[in-house]
Amino acid sequence: MFKSRILASCTLVLLVLPGLALPSFALADGKTALTYGYDQNGYRSFAFKGDIDLSSDVLLHLDHLHAESSGIVSLRQSGIGLTAYATDWLSGHYRYSETNDTVFLVRGNEGDLSVALNSLWNSELRTTLGGGYAGFIYANANPPDTGGGRSLSQSRRSYSLSQDLTSSLGAYVSFDQYAYEVDLVDLIILLIRRARIAPISAGAFLSFPDITRAAGLTWKATDKLTFDLSSSKTTTILEQSLISSRLGVDYQLSDTWNAGVAVTRSTTSDLLRNTGVVVQPATDTTFNEVRASWYF
Repeated sequence: MFKSRILASCTLVLLVLPGLALPSFALADGKTALTYGYDQNGYRSFAFKGDIDLSSDVLLHLDHLHAESSGIVSLRQSGIGLTAYATDWLSGHYRYSETNDTVFLVRGNEGDLSVALNSLWNSELRTTLGGGYAGFIYANANPPDTGGGRSLSQSRRSYSLSQDLTSSLGAYVSFDQYAYEVDLVDLIILLIRRARIAPISAGAFLSFPDITRAAGLTWKATDKLTFDLSSSKTTTILEQSLISSRLGVDYQLSDTWNAGVAVTRSTTSDLLRNTGVVVQPATDTTFNEVRASWYF
């Protein structure tokens, strides 16, 4: 989310950690990408993403993520979105998503605007300011037959700034803040329940974030080879923390094919009750990704 929020440490969008944009290459009518991810604890993920040019100013996005933990399905997420370029310096993005992590069914709407500020001072080094708002509804993925399932809403405000330092080096920072329309006691009950069922992994969703801060660098070493390094820290409303560091490498194999690999190191702190009893122990996970993209 969700970055997410709800956060996804698989992008992925973007899952999804907040991260740097992939290097731009000439496209004909769109792009498809397949990503396989895994960690040392039996977590596996399979992700598809497609971008299709509907016109010179509008891009359609489709994505789907399927994840398993020790062979058992632990997460499914599907999304559809649009990006529209109003001018050379202004663009907008919208995405609708549905996520099922076997405990919660989450429906979300996300929107953001991006402004290229460097046009104000006629600089060739791009400066981009972004802001967005998202709303998510959590419902019980397995509601009782009586229909008494709970639901809660989450909102997210996002702010980002990216700056080209040179023609080949860029920097990125972002800040996400979350809010919930639910009594805190009920939220704690839901969080503890989730922690017993769905293990937090480098590729899984972190429950109920409060604030996420992220920063990164992208370096285009050659016309074909690009590196990106990013780090993020998320704290939840119960003061559990997730710290992730990611190194990604992308290589343009041809005009139509691109390949990439990435390694993410993620650590989480203990999740505690008010009494100090550990509900979920701290974790230390390394998540690996392999991706292939086709431009058409």
